[in-house]
Amino acid sequence: MEYPTRHGLAVHTAELGLQPDCAVNERNINNHHLQFTKCEYMGSIILVALRSLDERQDILPVAVHDYLHTIYEPPVKPTLVQAMNRLQQAHDSDELLKFGSARHPKFEDFTDGLWRQILAEYEREK
Repeated sequence: MEYPTRHGLAVHTAELGLQPDCAVNERNINNHHLQFTKCEYMGSIILVALRSLDERQDILPVAVHDYLHTIYEPPVKPTLVQAMNRLQQAHDSDELLKFGSARHPKFEDFTDGLWRQILAEYEREK
């Protein structure tokens, strides 16, 4: 089954109605990137930045995360315009980028330098 999207972006896992059948604790969680798979997003500053937005990641119990990837195919990648619209919003509202694991996340600012790199790639790709 294809993962649902809205305006080109994967919906949050809460909208899928998947409920954990176990107690959630710090030891049984992992990070789910809404825009998956990782290999589909590498090689593009725009797509890596989109996938790395804190808002584009959900913390899930491991069992739910595994189940999600069993029943859903990756979402269709957003168009360049859809990705840029979301990144523009993120840049304008000082959203954070999140890297690392669910237990040990590392947050980084969405810098003007990154935004300039994104704009340069967009100009080359459009």
